Formats: sequence, C-alpha cells, structure tokens
Amino acid sequence: MDERHHANNTASETAAAGWLFQWLWWLLQRNCFRDIFE
Repeated sequence: MDERHHANNTASETAAAGWLFQWLWWLLQRNCFRDIFE
C-alpha cells in the first residue's frame, strides 16, 4: 500500500467533509435563526 496515496486520499476526504460540514452548518443556522427570530 502506498502511504503517500493514502495520505492524499485522506486529506481530500477531510477537505470535502469540512466543506460539507460548513455548508450544512450555515444552512442549519440560517433556517433555525429565521424560525426563532421571526
């Protein structure tokens, strides 16, 4: 098994997961705060 290849896959997966988490967090805040304050 190529360790560098594994590290590259892990890094790209982590970046994708981080991006997805940020998007979901933004969407959650937007929806929740709109429901709370309106």
